[in-house]
Amino acid sequence: MWATVLLYSATRSSYVATCKQDEVEAQTKLLDGSDPEGALAIGAPWRIACVAERSTQESTKAVSQAVAKCGGFRARFRACDALRMAAPSKEAPPAAAVAAALAGIDLGLHGECGAVDALDGMTYAWVEVRHPDQTDFVRVRTLVDTGSTDCELKDDLIRKLKLPATGETAHFETAIGRVTEQPIYEAVIRVLGREARVVLSPADGDDSDEDDDSDESESDSDEELDERFGFDKVSDEGMLGHTALAALNLVVDCRKRRLVALPG
Repeated sequence: MWATVLLYSATRSSYVATCKQDEVEAQTKLLDGSDPEGALAIGAPWRIACVAERSTQESTKAVSQAVAKCGGFRARFRACDALRMAAPSKEAPPAAAVAAALAGIDLGLHGECGAVDALDGMTYAWVEVRHPDQTDFVRVRTLVDTGSTDCELKDDLIRKLKLPATGETAHFETAIGRVTEQPIYEAVIRVLGREARVVLSPADGDDSDEDDDSDESESDSDEELDERFGFDKVSDEGMLGHTALAALNLVVDCRKRRLVALPG
């Protein structure tokens, strides 16, 4: 027997693996022990969300391709779960139900389902942060957001590092249209061995009452999935914007979801 394994991390990233049935449990160790600077390691620890079994390797590849083509963990989980239930068994749902669940997904085989094709989620990076007048860095996992100008850091880390305030504030508009005013701090960051002095603001937390009903498009089933897999509204320790990326001369490899250092 062969299996399609859908794995997930606390960052809402997901990964689709194809393996033999007796190798399913080993997939989390393989991902957690990957390149310590790579996208998979940044998302660790990885956990198994769904397993769809098939009798042949070819049919398993088809399932893996179908799940991997879905965008976002929720869509991938629902596709994997539907295909798991669609396997020949007494509990298999009607074919029409499966077809509806997988509408628009190409089940054709287009080569191996490898790490590059199967990794889904935002781009994250390890960033080391320190006080401008100190030497000790603190390592944090940050979301890379090329659509944002500045950097952000959780307020408790700003206090821990005792970062100096510039005395200025800035207004930020969130994705839901809420405008906030935040103090600005100075820090030194190091990524891929390169350092730059940057300004940053406290990350907008997930404890605001205004955010509770902000996502009206989020269905009850989506919320149930988030609760089932333990996803927090905010899972990032910080955010790295395009000004810092430019100062460090870094670009984003979107396909492999990692930062790449440009020469010079």
